[in-house]
Amino acid sequence: LEMLARQGIEKRYPDPAAVEERLVYELDTINKMGFTDYFLIVSDYVNFAKDSHIMVGPGRGSAAGSIVAYALGITNIDPIKYNLLFERFLNPERVTMPDIDTDIPDNRRDEIIAYVAQKYGKDHVSNIITFGTFGARAAIRDVGKAMGIGQREIDSLTKLIPNRAKMDLTTAFRQESRFRNMVHSRSVYQQLFNMALQIEGLPRHESIHAAGIIMSGVNLQQIVPTVMLNSDLLTSQFTMEYLEERGLIKMDFLGLRNLTIIDEIVKEIQKENPSFHPDRIHLCDAETCSVFSHGDTTGIFQFESEGMKSLLRKMKPSCMEDIACAMALYRPSSSMHISEYLAGRADPSKIVYPCPQMIPVLKNTCGIMIYQEQVMECAQIMAGFTLAKADILRRAISKKNMQVMQSMKGEFLNGCMRNGHSALLGEKLFALIEQFAGYGFNKSHAVAYAQIACQLAW
Repeated sequence: LEMLARQGIEKRYPDPAAVEERLVYELDTINKMGFTDYFLIVSDYVNFAKDSHIMVGPGRGSAAGSIVAYALGITNIDPIKYNLLFERFLNPERVTMPDIDTDIPDNRRDEIIAYVAQKYGKDHVSNIITFGTFGARAAIRDVGKAMGIGQREIDSLTKLIPNRAKMDLTTAFRQESRFRNMVHSRSVYQQLFNMALQIEGLPRHESIHAAGIIMSGVNLQQIVPTVMLNSDLLTSQFTMEYLEERGLIKMDFLGLRNLTIIDEIVKEIQKENPSFHPDRIHLCDAETCSVFSHGDTTGIFQFESEGMKSLLRKMKPSCMEDIACAMALYRPSSSMHISEYLAGRADPSKIVYPCPQMIPVLKNTCGIMIYQEQVMECAQIMAGFTLAKADILRRAISKKNMQVMQSMKGEFLNGCMRNGHSALLGEKLFALIEQFAGYGFNKSHAVAYAQIACQLAW
């Protein structure tokens, strides 16, 4: 692993010595946590994809924060350039399985899965089962059919159940008077409703997880029950939640339609310019930025909604960091800060920083904590936390783990005072962290997906 990583660093950086400390730290952490093989396996199938002219996404999730992943070609985002944190991906103080998701064109996903099955053996690679359950409407439909009730009557009932996420029969009955009245109108409908209540939420059918594959060093059939749901590959009969505790690791191969589109466009360009490669284009030249600034983003990944187009016209992005920032800001949980961000962007004198030490962390986002990584840096700079401990704090806040939050709040306030800050500032900063950590976006993910958007805009 070290040999391959160092070879990659030589290719990626003009001055490898400048990143030596980060590289050694990451390799040491990966080795101590026992994940060396994991990185080698992911690197192997990513390289197979590239050798087979299968486009691979620049990264997804926190893995883009690893310089080892960047050196191996697993990701294509420079974590040093964008100040991405390794501890957001692998935390040496909290051992969890690494999670490197690989985006590939949706029409070529099967080729990579076939490769790993052939390389490691069909008894060592499998799909993961998922179970579709009876929702409110499906429960009414299936019970109605079993009772011999006519299709038109069943449709009349199901149309009265609101088509909203997590809608259940009890809620529909309580909130929708027309549905309640129809159920009461005939005894057969009351019987149908009561029977549907009994099966609602139970498994209805099995299917295969859209992205996940598990791999094992020993024969899978010695560890988990399996079933053949298709002719090519085993499928575990345990769902994803129960596999990790059995020592199995999940690899995610995500078919992304946008990569298929980019791949098709690249092939058209290469007919006239065979040496063209999307990794070598200048992603944020004036013309590309103008596409975003004018909100001309129909067909561009993550930037198609009218609200997003409006934000882009007001922002007028000038670099990939701006585009990543727009993606992170334009979400229900953080959109309340858009006006504050735009005001600071238009007039930097209006930006209010919590303290001077936080200016380097918050300058690029106009004084607002948009990213989870900024929460971690705040705890590091102000309270002297390691980034690993700062990530534990971030996780506790995002999962509303009150017990961990309270114990770490004391550590945070004591750390702030040890570093010469007042208790009042410590309280203010912790309140700020609590507010932002719950909805902060993963910067590694934002930058990686901003790159795909920039390629499409280009």
